[in-house]
Amino acid sequence: MFDPVYYVEQYPDLMQAFGTDGARAVQHWMEFGIGEGRMGSEAFDLAHYLASHQDLVSAFGAGNHLAALKHWFNFGRSEGRRTSRAFDVKDYLHRHADLRNAFGANAFGRAFSHWLSNGLGEGRRASPAFDV
Repeated sequence: MFDPVYYVEQYPDLMQAFGTDGARAVQHWMEFGIGEGRMGSEAFDLAHYLASHQDLVSAFGAGNHLAALKHWFNFGRSEGRRTSRAFDVKDYLHRHADLRNAFGANAFGRAFSHWLSNGLGEGRRASPAFDV
């Protein structure tokens, strides 16, 4: 869900402030980046998550990224809600039957972790809008 290299490369102000220091990148995202709606990784974009789900905008407002993050942890993961243009868990599982079969009832939560740790490296496509 968070990639420190991606994070600092996406935001020149952060690269200038602390370069590729992964610990400072994590600290910045937790303290400021979430609230500012900064993308934590290619697969996790809180602004996209909110904009893609009108029920969340109605419940939290268009800019409450911290509430959106909490929602994703508590509900969105298990509901298979889309977290970015790059990653669509439903599409990912539809494309890869081996993962559906391996993950069973916990498919949505495990598919997100799989894509970050294995799927990207294996070249698995994770959404119609993004191809590795």
